[in-house]
Amino acid sequence: MICRHVVFLVLALTALNMPAFAGGTDFQAGWRAAQQGDYASAVRIWTPLAQQGDATAQYNLGVMYANGQGVARDDDKAFALFRKAAEQGLPAAQYNLGVMYDNARGVVMNPKEALRWYTKSAEQGYALAENAAGVLYRDGRGTLQDFASAIGWFRKAAAQGDPKAEDNLGEMYRKGWGDTRSDEQAAHWFRKAAEQGLARAQNHLGLLYFKGEGVPEDYVKAHLWFNLAASRGNKDAAKNLRRVSGRMTNSQIAAAQKLAAQWKPRPRNQH
Repeated sequence: MICRHVVFLVLALTALNMPAFAGGTDFQAGWRAAQQGDYASAVRIWTPLAQQGDATAQYNLGVMYANGQGVARDDDKAFALFRKAAEQGLPAAQYNLGVMYDNARGVVMNPKEALRWYTKSAEQGYALAENAAGVLYRDGRGTLQDFASAIGWFRKAAAQGDPKAEDNLGEMYRKGWGDTRSDEQAAHWFRKAAEQGLARAQNHLGLLYFKGEGVPEDYVKAHLWFNLAASRGNKDAAKNLRRVSGRMTNSQIAAAQKLAAQWKPRPRNQH
């Protein structure tokens, strides 16, 4: 399955999905319209397909209702469409249905049901669902707290390059949750996520450089990662940037700023 993210969605819902096997001309016409930003036409084209039971059309139409694209936002309709597609086994829809249960969108909040649908999706290798299942096991929501299961799901998602899973795995090692504490392993996983541009991981990696834990103490590199994270709106990183700047010379700050200006993310394919 090819997952092409053409829309940014709130609450970690996944975006429009064009499977490799989708060959219907009607579906493809809707897909082209959505890619061009003509969401109203996409909705018009996909609605009869969804009513006929096409799982991919149901899923994509659910995305449109969840985001108010081409239609008024309607979480109830989005939830119903995701459920129909999820019950046909579409992993992206199963994940989004879990998100709806997890965040009380179109349904009463139910972490247990969220975990059930995340797990169905994760068992098909869907990285976002693997990470989401790990979070619920880590936090003991919808299930008993189980750090070993959390690490297992985070590892599966991290193996696919999911940056949030990489960051979560780093945090597990940093805090010694469910495994031997290892600042070195924490740095390894924080770095993978930070290099993809995840602000939270960039702040975490900056803290390790600031404290010299798991990596040699290096204020220039700490400044670099705090600066990058702060530029992405991470408030903790902005505070940490001021802290490390107070301990640096002007030349060190200039060197760190040069590194930040040259930095580029290195995304990894997830699906």
